[in-house]
Amino acid sequence: MPRVTVVSMEDYRRLQAMDEQDREAWSIVEAMRAPCRDVSPEELERAALRSVAEATARRRAERDAAAEE
Repeated sequence: MPRVTVVSMEDYRRLQAMDEQDREAWSIVEAMRAPCRDVSPEELERAALRSVAEATARRRAERDAAAEE
């Protein structure tokens, strides 16, 4: 297993930028998780299913209303 790797400065900078993007993405994920830390996975699933059902019902109502026009 290599302990040292030689890469061009261009590749090194690209890798640094990718690392920074990863850190930013994970900080966003953590910020999104924070409000739900004390909510059980089951409750989160129920809430997600309710939201999907509500959105589906709204779309269906909108589609039906448009068909009646």
